[in-house]
Amino acid sequence: MLVASTPPRQSVAPRGYTARRLSGTDWDQALVLEAAEHESARDSETGRYTCFARARNESRRTICAGDTAAYFGAFADGVLAASLGIVRCGKTARYQDILTATNHRRRGLASHLLGVAARWAESYGCDRWVVVTEATNPAKSVYRRAGLEPHSTRVAAYRGEAT
Repeated sequence: MLVASTPPRQSVAPRGYTARRLSGTDWDQALVLEAAEHESARDSETGRYTCFARARNESRRTICAGDTAAYFGAFADGVLAASLGIVRCGKTARYQDILTATNHRRRGLASHLLGVAARWAESYGCDRWVVVTEATNPAKSVYRRAGLEPHSTRVAAYRGEAT
């Protein structure tokens, strides 16, 4: 877990990209991006994952409608290239579902969106920002550059079904 007590730094939007809060058909693009990235990263049943992702996407839209959360995207020529969510938990803002399309990585999109989302949460009185990630996630360096610092380590285990 990484934490900041000041809003994470917002980098300048990379040239050719615009950032905005997801709305309308942006949610359809978010579903397509997530399914495509999941398929390329894992060997799984795409149809089952898409069904799961569709339901989760609808839940995200619902929570965002009440301003408890917001999802933001970086777009290139109207096409979603990166997205992330942020949820308000009292005065703490927790980042969710940070995702950049493979062919748009290493351009500063996640860094920019971290700051955009932080400003949104700050406008609602948040004074603490949190991101939970795996210890081996290479994106940790992005979060650290934005101003989030390691706070604690948690360990989880999962035991799959016996075959």
